[in-house]
Amino acid sequence: MLSGALSGAAGPRSDLPTLLRMLSFPGAGTLCIGVGLLYCFRLLERQEGPVRSLECRLASCGLALGFQAAARWATGTALVSAPYALVFTDLVAYWATVPVLQDFSLLGLRLNDKAFVYAAGLQLALLQGRQSLLAAGCALLAGILYHANIFNLQSWKAPPRMRRGLALVLSWMDGCRGTGTSQSFVAPGAPQHGDRQAPATRPGPPLTHAADVPRTEVSQEALQALQAMGFDPDRAREALERSDNSVERALTYLL
Repeated sequence: MLSGALSGAAGPRSDLPTLLRMLSFPGAGTLCIGVGLLYCFRLLERQEGPVRSLECRLASCGLALGFQAAARWATGTALVSAPYALVFTDLVAYWATVPVLQDFSLLGLRLNDKAFVYAAGLQLALLQGRQSLLAAGCALLAGILYHANIFNLQSWKAPPRMRRGLALVLSWMDGCRGTGTSQSFVAPGAPQHGDRQAPATRPGPPLTHAADVPRTEVSQEALQALQAMGFDPDRAREALERSDNSVERALTYLL
């Protein structure tokens, strides 16, 4: 995904292919917020598995793009050229399936750790005025309909050949990164639809840190929160010992 500044260097936006315009953020502000949100949504892949996660995104984004096209025809408004369909359908999945890890109070308001993600999404929706707000609204509606499984949308699967191709590409990419992300993230109470199955888990590599790092007594509440995300209990316990029972810092070790 490219920012508008990079797109402008290649010539007028009207000369760019339609697909490139759909995948490019129109400015540095939307680029920073959008990429930051997509980075937060990487947890969704742990819940679904890489192939199934990609299938869900293709289906929900296709529905969102259809709504955006209908809204553009009905209102005559040129919607913002950005991957809002991907960002805001993922935002719905994040809201529905990722558990809250921590509650806190700010200026008398009771909030949780997910509030900052929602605030960033609201900022992204408002950055371009009516154009971005309408695009975000269409994507949110598509995400809600998909998550509610209206018209059995979640039963859609890619053709077998496409699934095998996606699995090979994602496996190759995972091997190039050298990451142990095969564990499945399953949120408490997360719905299971169709044949959605988590990939087989392999024990991740042990955490290696300096031997003189002081260990602390593990908080059972924090340990249960990490286990609910699908992490191995022994690795979760070690991560909490190294991070003074901070779930956020433990996640940086485990991920």
